[in-house]
Amino acid sequence: MKFYQASSRSRLIQTVIIALLASSATVSFLRNHRWTAVAVVVFAAVQLHTLWNRYWEITPDATLLSRAYGFRLSYPAATVRYAGPVRKAAEYPVSQKDIELELELEGSPIKRYARVANPSDFLEELRHVSPQAQIMKM
Repeated sequence: MKFYQASSRSRLIQTVIIALLASSATVSFLRNHRWTAVAVVVFAAVQLHTLWNRYWEITPDATLLSRAYGFRLSYPAATVRYAGPVRKAAEYPVSQKDIELELELEGSPIKRYARVANPSDFLEELRHVSPQAQIMKM
Protein backbone atom coordinates (compact mmCIF):
# COMPACT_ATOMS: atom_id res chain seq x y z
CA MET A 1 0.00 0.00 0.00
CA LYS A 2 1.35 3.44 -0.92
CA PHE A 3 1.39 6.33 1.54
CA TYR A 4 1.97 9.63 -0.22
CA GLN A 5 3.43 12.72 1.43
CA ALA A 6 0.39 14.76 0.48
CA SER A 7 -3.21 13.62 0.57
CA SER A 8 -4.95 12.70 -2.69
CA ARG A 9 -7.20 15.77 -2.59
CA SER A 10 -4.21 18.03 -2.04
CA ARG A 11 -2.32 16.39 -4.91
CA LEU A 12 -5.28 16.83 -7.27
CA ILE A 13 -5.73 20.50 -6.34
CA GLN A 14 -2.01 21.18 -6.69
CA THR A 15 -1.95 19.41 -10.06
CA VAL A 16 -4.77 21.60 -11.39
CA ILE A 17 -3.11 24.78 -10.06
CA ILE A 18 0.31 23.90 -11.48
CA ALA A 19 -1.21 22.96 -14.86
CA LEU A 20 -3.20 26.20 -15.06
CA LEU A 21 -0.23 28.35 -14.06
CA ALA A 22 2.11 26.58 -16.47
CA SER A 23 -0.31 26.81 -19.38
CA SER A 24 -1.05 30.50 -18.80
CA ALA A 25 2.63 31.36 -18.39
CA THR A 26 3.53 29.36 -21.49
CA VAL A 27 0.91 31.12 -23.59
CA SER A 28 2.03 34.55 -22.37
CA PHE A 29 5.75 33.90 -22.89
CA LEU A 30 5.54 31.86 -26.08
CA ARG A 31 5.71 34.77 -28.50
CA ASN A 32 8.67 36.76 -27.26
CA HIS A 33 10.34 34.69 -24.53
CA ARG A 34 10.51 31.13 -25.79
CA TRP A 35 13.19 30.00 -23.34
CA THR A 36 11.18 31.32 -20.42
CA ALA A 37 8.19 29.33 -21.67
CA VAL A 38 10.34 26.19 -21.91
CA ALA A 39 11.67 26.80 -18.39
CA VAL A 40 8.14 27.18 -17.00
CA VAL A 41 7.01 23.93 -18.62
CA VAL A 42 10.08 22.05 -17.35
CA PHE A 43 9.62 23.46 -13.84
CA ALA A 44 5.94 22.46 -13.83
CA ALA A 45 6.78 18.96 -15.05
CA VAL A 46 9.37 18.49 -12.30
CA GLN A 47 6.92 19.73 -9.66
CA LEU A 48 4.19 17.38 -10.87
CA HIS A 49 6.59 14.45 -11.02
CA THR A 50 7.76 14.95 -7.44
CA LEU A 51 4.21 15.55 -6.24
CA TRP A 52 3.02 12.17 -7.53
CA ASN A 53 6.22 10.17 -6.95
CA ARG A 54 7.13 10.88 -3.32
CA TYR A 55 5.77 8.15 -1.10
CA TRP A 56 6.42 5.28 1.29
CA GLU A 57 5.13 1.86 0.33
CA ILE A 58 4.62 -1.28 2.39
CA THR A 59 4.64 -4.24 0.02
CA PRO A 60 2.92 -7.60 0.64
CA ASP A 61 6.33 -9.30 0.90
CA ALA A 62 7.11 -7.19 4.03
CA THR A 63 9.40 -4.61 2.47
CA LEU A 64 9.39 -0.87 3.14
CA LEU A 65 10.03 1.20 0.03
CA SER A 66 10.88 4.87 0.16
CA ARG A 67 10.52 6.73 -3.11
CA ALA A 68 11.59 10.37 -3.37
CA TYR A 69 13.44 12.60 -5.84
CA GLY A 70 14.31 9.74 -8.18
CA PHE A 71 15.72 7.47 -5.46
CA ARG A 72 14.13 4.21 -4.41
CA LEU A 73 15.32 2.79 -1.11
CA SER A 74 14.09 -0.50 0.31
CA TYR A 75 14.27 -1.87 3.84
CA PRO A 76 13.08 -5.24 5.15
CA ALA A 77 10.16 -4.73 7.55
CA ALA A 78 11.72 -7.29 9.90
CA THR A 79 14.51 -4.80 10.68
CA VAL A 80 12.18 -2.11 12.04
CA ARG A 81 12.81 -1.62 15.79
CA TYR A 82 10.82 1.57 16.39
CA ALA A 83 8.18 3.43 14.43
CA GLY A 84 6.22 6.36 15.73
CA PRO A 85 6.46 10.02 16.65
CA VAL A 86 9.89 11.62 16.72
CA ARG A 87 11.47 10.96 20.13
CA LYS A 88 14.27 13.54 20.00
CA ALA A 89 15.34 16.35 17.75
CA ALA A 90 16.59 15.30 14.33
CA GLU A 91 20.32 15.04 13.70
CA TYR A 92 20.08 17.72 11.04
CA PRO A 93 18.27 21.07 11.04
CA VAL A 94 14.70 20.62 9.87
CA SER A 95 11.31 21.97 10.77
CA GLN A 96 9.23 19.81 13.10
CA LYS A 97 6.35 20.15 10.61
CA ASP A 98 8.44 18.28 8.04
CA ILE A 99 8.97 15.24 10.26
CA GLU A 100 5.99 13.21 11.36
CA LEU A 101 7.38 9.72 11.90
CA GLU A 102 10.68 8.28 13.00
CA LEU A 103 11.80 4.86 11.81
CA GLU A 104 14.65 3.11 13.58
CA LEU A 105 16.07 0.11 11.73
CA GLU A 106 18.11 -2.71 13.18
CA GLY A 107 21.74 -2.53 12.15
CA SER A 108 21.50 1.04 10.89
CA PRO A 109 22.96 3.87 12.98
CA ILE A 110 20.94 6.42 11.00
CA LYS A 111 17.30 7.06 11.82
CA ARG A 112 14.88 7.43 8.95
CA TYR A 113 12.18 10.06 8.99
CA ALA A 114 8.93 9.61 7.10
CA ARG A 115 6.35 12.21 6.19
CA VAL A 116 3.05 10.74 5.08
CA ALA A 117 -0.41 12.25 4.77
CA ASN A 118 -1.99 9.66 7.08
CA PRO A 119 0.59 8.53 9.66
CA SER A 120 -1.84 6.46 11.75
CA ASP A 121 -2.77 4.29 8.74
CA PHE A 122 0.92 3.91 7.88
CA LEU A 123 1.73 2.74 11.42
CA GLU A 124 -1.22 0.34 11.45
CA GLU A 125 -0.12 -1.23 8.15
CA LEU A 126 3.46 -1.43 9.44
CA ARG A 127 2.21 -3.20 12.57
CA HIS A 128 0.82 -6.01 10.35
CA VAL A 129 4.10 -6.70 8.55
CA SER A 130 6.47 -5.97 11.44
CA PRO A 131 4.91 -7.29 14.67
CA GLN A 132 8.22 -7.39 16.58
CA ALA A 133 8.72 -3.60 16.30
CA GLN A 134 7.82 -1.07 18.95
CA ILE A 135 5.16 0.91 17.11
CA MET A 136 3.74 3.95 18.87
CA LYS A 137 0.35 5.33 17.91
CA MET A 138 -0.05 8.93 16.82
